[in-house]
Amino acid sequence: MAQARGSNTKIVVGIETLYNTISGSFGTNKKAIVIPFASFNVKNTENQIVNPMIKGNRNPIRPGRGNRNPSGTLSTLLTPHMYSLLAYTLGKRKVTDSFTNDIVVTDHIYMKGAAGQTIVNNVEGYTTTGENAAAIANETAPYIHTFSIGEIPSFTIESQFAGLGTAQYRRFKGCCVNTMKIKIPNEGYIGLDFDIIAAEENIASSAMAVGNELEYEHMPYDAFELAEAHVMLGDTYIAAEAVAYIDSIDNIVINNNLGSEGYVLGGGGIRKSLPPGIVSVTGSCKIMFTDSGTGSVALLTSINAGVKKSIILTLIRGNTTLALPGTTPPQVGNADNEAIQIILPELTFAATSPSIEGPTGVYFEGTFTGFYEESTVDSLTSGIQIKLINSDAPRL
Repeated sequence: MAQARGSNTKIVVGIETLYNTISGSFGTNKKAIVIPFASFNVKNTENQIVNPMIKGNRNPIRPGRGNRNPSGTLSTLLTPHMYSLLAYTLGKRKVTDSFTNDIVVTDHIYMKGAAGQTIVNNVEGYTTTGENAAAIANETAPYIHTFSIGEIPSFTIESQFAGLGTAQYRRFKGCCVNTMKIKIPNEGYIGLDFDIIAAEENIASSAMAVGNELEYEHMPYDAFELAEAHVMLGDTYIAAEAVAYIDSIDNIVINNNLGSEGYVLGGGGIRKSLPPGIVSVTGSCKIMFTDSGTGSVALLTSINAGVKKSIILTLIRGNTTLALPGTTPPQVGNADNEAIQIILPELTFAATSPSIEGPTGVYFEGTFTGFYEESTVDSLTSGIQIKLINSDAPRL
């Protein structure tokens, strides 16, 4: 008897042209993307409806079938190959290639570019242009992929169980990302949890994109490490400066607040729509209570006065380094030299106080909520923005 194993199972995703409809146009430029993952527990569930009738004895009556609710979590690490999942979560993506000038991380920090910058696409949701066109113009690595809040697309996610006697392909159609949790501990790697809601599950005997799966060959499992993290905080995005008192950032949560009801009479218990709501951005920081320089004592006073803040987290891999203006940092965006930046341009912390948990160091918890009011970053108006700089052409 052959038992399926997680170690030889693949997870593959592909954008949908229509909700709950597998794309039929996989080909040279449109691929199903193989997703590196740590665990995947998206599964089908169904309500069972208790029959309340009395039949003359104490035996239960067979239950009725209710609505199906396929849903669950895809857990992975933050790697340089996150284009599709970030696009599914935030919706709007702007891609430029072959950038010539230094990339401005803030007014204080630069990263090096190369050649002449061209816009590859600037789209949201599903579109017949951009990544899903027959061919994409101006594609020359390296790329700056910028993700911000916009209309999100639906997608199909397929579990490929190759370890069975006969391979089985279980497809969840009509998927949307409800929440993305970014887990930033004190050391190690950054974890990502994508909570996914789907319309229905189907079983197939062959893959949805035979011969047209894109599996990143260059270090697909090499994640960004916190040893190379650079954290900036300030009253505005432009004024943000490096800080050295944040211990960890616990669960930055981007919530699309999907309307998961979406069932109709005569619909077989299958969800017919999954409209997104207003995005919420929340999280918390564990902050060391210090007074050296512009320490967190001043920050805590500012927090309790209700002053608006901005957080910028930059992560780099390989030989990529950050540098001050006027210096010459190495090129970023080529294979093994990637970077990613998580920008919360506007947020407020809830009032708080230091907590004495024992005889050692004192910390306080900074719980925050992000929003958009007036801060424009690179001409984009968004309550959160993520910049991914790599050598991967945009593919969904």
